[in-house]
Amino acid sequence: MRAVPTLLATLILTVGLTGCGNQQTKRDPVAEKTAAGKVQAAIAAQRTEEEKHRAELRAAATEGKLSSINSVCPVTGEPVDPAITPVTVEILVVSPPDILAIGVANEAAAAAVRSFPDRYAPAAKQNRQARSATTVGY
Repeated sequence: MRAVPTLLATLILTVGLTGCGNQQTKRDPVAEKTAAGKVQAAIAAQRTEEEKHRAELRAAATEGKLSSINSVCPVTGEPVDPAITPVTVEILVVSPPDILAIGVANEAAAAAVRSFPDRYAPAAKQNRQARSATTVGY
């Protein structure tokens, strides 16, 4: 029974001498600004690199140098016609935006992809026809 009060007294004395551990340490504002500056610089560099990559993809798409990501037309479900230039779309839902070259089977399908890229891009990525009750253009 005497061991409990002795143990309690030792615990109180230890906490009193060493501190609780929840005490805040002094902050160095210069170090915090330097760390925040490094983070901001890294984020800015990453954004610059992503924009450079998107600009390269846009240039390749404009020149017709992007190959299609699919072999099945997402509108008709038919094989992609290699004679038709892939439709280039920029999907803004994701960050950074995706720039995709989607192959199509005919010009009507190309028009449908241009009109509704968010609808056909997922199907093109999965190399299948978009599933829908009604297919635009057909």
